[in-house]
Amino acid sequence: MQNTKSNISKELITVLGVGIVSGIIITIIVLYGLSISNKVDPIDLGPITIASLSYENNSQIPIISDSFSLPYTGVEALEAGLEDPILCSFGRGKYFLSDSFYANSEYLLLYNYSNQLTGIYFYTSNSMPNPWLKLDELRGGGGTLVVDKEHHGLFVFFRDPNESCKGSGKSAPESGTYHKGTRSTPTPYIEPTATPLPSDLLTNAATKLGSASGLKVTITTDPENIAVASEADISANLSEISNIISNLSDVAYASNTWIDNVSYKGFSGSYTVKELDALVPSAIDGNLIKVSAWVSDEGVLRRVRLEGALTSDDSASATRTFDISK
Repeated sequence: MQNTKSNISKELITVLGVGIVSGIIITIIVLYGLSISNKVDPIDLGPITIASLSYENNSQIPIISDSFSLPYTGVEALEAGLEDPILCSFGRGKYFLSDSFYANSEYLLLYNYSNQLTGIYFYTSNSMPNPWLKLDELRGGGGTLVVDKEHHGLFVFFRDPNESCKGSGKSAPESGTYHKGTRSTPTPYIEPTATPLPSDLLTNAATKLGSASGLKVTITTDPENIAVASEADISANLSEISNIISNLSDVAYASNTWIDNVSYKGFSGSYTVKELDALVPSAIDGNLIKVSAWVSDEGVLRRVRLEGALTSDDSASATRTFDISK
């Protein structure tokens, strides 16, 4: 009798054990199935637009002055004139390149292995704070040189950059991404072209302005009621603006800006007022003002800003901006 009870107990324990293990296995399978069926797909960001900012009436309030929808897929990029480099830079993506597409721009578009827009690389010759990196050049997949000058750069990604080259078979961790600091000098070595002096560039811009014709000047002031000549009178005679920028002192590079989706180099300096009545009626000779100017890579003057008291009614913060266009 005792043996019979013992055998029954063993069988019961065995059955319970098998039942528990089976239950655990079934639970795991069910939970896994539920997780697969309820898996959330990655969010598609949709079209991405890059915008240019300006300031309304010379205030500190930024407004969008222009915008441009970026090619969102590799197909759209090719249609826009960009070229697929094929080689993918590990942890970055593929730098689609085109001189015409990026004319007067300081950014590069990055696409992943499935030809989706992954990020943008912004770069500038200006000195920038962290998280910008100061680089002497930038290379893409296979060591392809994509930015061949010293600059400050910033990567902005819309997708995980570590997945950019996944499955492409065209990437490797050792693929060059950028070089920072001092690098070995190849042979032969060509001495880099010296950066032109800002005063030389402004003199060249003043010369071109003096020989140009059919230009239109648009004026904005802060405050709005301060004295300034009419736009038509200034458009007909740009000699005073040309004279100002060719006679600046303490000229230095300043912040670049975007105007009508074109990048312009910034300059600043000081100017002692002399015979500016045709530009600003009742301007007082001898006053010292700050002058800012923006010039294109081709040496075309696009904007001049005068900051300071030009007349007896002006405050020290009075500002007059002259936009020059065709």
